Amino acid sequence: MIYEVFGPPRPQGSPTWTRRRVVQLPDVPLPWSQTVNTTLPAVSVNLMAQSAAETIGCRIIVNGTVKDERSVTRPKP
Repeated sequence: MIYEVFGPPRPQGSPTWTRRRVVQLPDVPLPWSQTVNTTLPAVSVNLMAQSAAETIGCRIIVNGTVKDERSVTRPKP
């Protein structure tokens, strides 16, 4: 399983994900990804991303297939 966060390289992003516990990485360069290995037949996962950039997105990939992908564009003032 691969967690991905994408957006412009500046400003950086802060991915947060869960798997047994909550993990947050503040201010990492984008794009960012984390591979998580499991032998369990089913898992519950959560991935969130924050950034001061106008756009940011995240996706969860399992066995090469995108299982979920979300992105947001902040309205211009």
